[in-house]
Amino acid sequence: MRCLDHGTTGGGAPCAPGRWALSMLLLLPVFACDAPGIPEMERPAEHVVLGADGLFRHHGVPYSGYTLKHAPGGEVLERTGFLAGRRHGPSMTYFIQGTPRVEITYHHGARHGLTRTWWANGTRRGEVSFTDGVKHGSHRSWYDTGARFLEMNYADGEEVGLQRAWLPDGTLYKNYEVRNGRAYGLQRTEECFELNEENIVASPDLE
Repeated sequence: MRCLDHGTTGGGAPCAPGRWALSMLLLLPVFACDAPGIPEMERPAEHVVLGADGLFRHHGVPYSGYTLKHAPGGEVLERTGFLAGRRHGPSMTYFIQGTPRVEITYHHGARHGLTRTWWANGTRRGEVSFTDGVKHGSHRSWYDTGARFLEMNYADGEEVGLQRAWLPDGTLYKNYEVRNGRAYGLQRTEECFELNEENIVASPDLE
């Protein structure tokens, strides 16, 4: 098993490829490692095709390895792992400037574990926990200013427990608890974010 050449920034965000040297100089070599069992090979993403059966293939054979997507200038925009034709292990996408955009971990084709996203300015955008492709655990989102937007909780894909959301100025506009499938508390929606709908809707979604 080899490690990728993108470590993590001080804020927990994976660095772009080629920036591991700074971590080495600081004697803080923290790396995101490839998933066990995936061959150490990389192919252009356009050479791996999704079939009607839901499997990704290279020359007709279910693909195991990594795919890369590049910008016209050669910058790495995405690196995704596959095993036996299904997404597996780490998948990282980057903004053109090299900062992380989305980090997803797959387990035999389904999201499993923490999915994280970032805004182009480097601040956190969202974190959602998955189990076998279903939301399970916490779902948190932030505005690009760093202010909190959502704090929600899920069990087997359903809302459970305390759910809260804030407007950009910090005003709480959702604050309710889900018990036995029923919600109790403040659930104001359209009237609160209609004027800033584009920004609010864009912030939490990690689908």
